[in-house]
Amino acid sequence: MRKIFLFVLLSGLSAHARAAEARKAGDLGLGAIVGVPIGGTAKYWITDRVAGDLAMGVHSGEFHAQWDLLTTLRTALPQPRRGSLPLYVGLGMAVRDEKDTWVGLRFVGGVSYFLPDDPIEIFAEIAPALEMTPDAAGDIQGAVGLRYYFSLR
Repeated sequence: MRKIFLFVLLSGLSAHARAAEARKAGDLGLGAIVGVPIGGTAKYWITDRVAGDLAMGVHSGEFHAQWDLLTTLRTALPQPRRGSLPLYVGLGMAVRDEKDTWVGLRFVGGVSYFLPDDPIEIFAEIAPALEMTPDAAGDIQGAVGLRYYFSLR
């Protein structure tokens, strides 16, 4: 039990010490998302500008999952004195399990705030979606959330 506690403690200290370096290739953020869907979220940085994110949870009482490939625009907005405030855009896919399975494309855009002293991201996004099955239709999806980062490098 002590070994597990020590591992968790050292992992947390390591992640905290790397707060200023978060958002680099190999970093993984885990957290919660509220909106479409309400559930859990993960974001993995493939490069220093490109990340893949996943959210799974519930929307309108049904299972919902979405995957996006995102490009980060770090200098598109004026930056705060502390932390960073990048925009991101991307393309993804969403699946919802209703009576008929819903599959669609997402065109996502959002903004993140990365805390200056902790490996934490707060984000808000909006995503027009094009439902492809069972029928063609449009949808607007939006969410806010928070992720805590770990380094997998």
